[in-house]
Amino acid sequence: AYWIKKAADMVGINPRLLLTKLQSEEGLIIGSESINPTEEDFAWAINAGNGDNFVDESKKGFPTQMMLGAKDFLWYWYTKAEEFNYTESVDGSSTKALNAATFSLLKFTPHIIGNQVFYTVYKQFFGIGDLGGPTQ
Repeated sequence: AYWIKKAADMVGINPRLLLTKLQSEEGLIIGSESINPTEEDFAWAINAGNGDNFVDESKKGFPTQMMLGAKDFLWYWYTKAEEFNYTESVDGSSTKALNAATFSLLKFTPHIIGNQVFYTVYKQFFGIGDLGGPTQ
């Protein structure tokens, strides 16, 4: 809880984002995988720096994952939000981000299924009142 709150506060994002990523990426909040998580599960808690074709070992570790995940999300939000016509993903699906929040999620996790899981987890945890916007 400490690192989640610290990262969210330092970067200025809602900690709900990090909690949702913890569940959608590694199942660390609820469910059978949360009962006995491994050290490796925490080391790559939200998979920042651990992509399909690369692994950046310097981004390993729970505190690092929280800080970099929060910073990466915000960086996508502010520096690339004008590129809403983002239509790529690594799984061959295409989507169009209609707002900065959706764009940031798509850049952070380019798999469409990963973002569908994020939406489902967020809705389960917090409802849908403040999700921001849809994808097409």
